[in-house]
Amino acid sequence: MTELRNYVRGILLETMIDSPIPPPPPESIEELESVINQYYNRVNSPKSQYDLDERMELLFNEVIENNGGKNVVEYVKELKKHPLEIVTALKKHFARKRPEDVAADFGIDWKSDSVHMNTINNSYSYPSGHAAQSYYVALKLCDIYPQLRNELFEVAEAVAQSRIDRGVHFPSDLDAGRIVANQL
Repeated sequence: MTELRNYVRGILLETMIDSPIPPPPPESIEELESVINQYYNRVNSPKSQYDLDERMELLFNEVIENNGGKNVVEYVKELKKHPLEIVTALKKHFARKRPEDVAADFGIDWKSDSVHMNTINNSYSYPSGHAAQSYYVALKLCDIYPQLRNELFEVAEAVAQSRIDRGVHFPSDLDAGRIVANQL
């Protein structure tokens, strides 16, 4: 069974790398300015950033339980793992720098929140793992709770936007993460 899983996983990885996920756009001052602007004018409240970054399962669970559903924390923790191997392979394949590094390349003295975050792990930027995870989770939870579709995707988008809020992803990284989630 393990051999079969590894075989299927390998096929999925090859398919995703050769898939219609476009390569990231060239680093541009316009996209970087968009990140820096959102960093200083965050979409999400400062008090929610930690949960969006580290504990999205609590946010999805809150939507479900507040609407009469059962606790899904452990289920969401498992779902979050599903896109990781593919996202990691795509990050290595595209090797896109994080916004802070691109800022330095443009001679801009600007720092993101990355030094205060546990979820960066010195990885590349494209695609956003958090966007892929949150949208994948929302899609899977919609299969069980279709009546909560809007609320679940609000959580997914808040998680994705928190990555720009904190200055660690470009908007195009989020777009690619959404594509990965939809393809999975």
